[in-house]
Amino acid sequence: MKFRVSVPIEASKEDIWRVMTDFEHEQETLHNVDDVEIIEKPNTSLNGFKWRETRTLFGTEETEEISVTEFRENSYYKTHSESHGMSHDSTYSIEPEGDHNLLMVNYTSRPEHLSTRLRSMLFGSLMKTTTRRELLDDLEDIKRKVERH
Repeated sequence: MKFRVSVPIEASKEDIWRVMTDFEHEQETLHNVDDVEIIEKPNTSLNGFKWRETRTLFGTEETEEISVTEFRENSYYKTHSESHGMSHDSTYSIEPEGDHNLLMVNYTSRPEHLSTRLRSMLFGSLMKTTTRRELLDDLEDIKRKVERH
């Protein structure tokens, strides 16, 4: 499954970056996040930053371990996670567009096992719709916080 979502934001790249990379306080920014636990926090880089994020989906708490795999300050960061037999890769980026910036997520997930391939075939459309909505909600939450300050 692959898709992209984005929102325009009336703020500088630096202001957007500060909010979108504040992983330690993301439950205060993202209304869909119930809890965050920092696992690894490198001193000089975002590479290797790791956290556990808990969200409630369909009435069930789901916790996923996420790590930053690559970044360029004030431009983009990439994450990787695995859960329920699926591998998830996301790129969060800030791109100039006209007189504002565009905050965007490129998302890819792949089934790692036969059982998850079958589940993806059966429920792929629902999974895509739900994931797309969650990511768009996250971007809208970031936008609200950035534009409020």
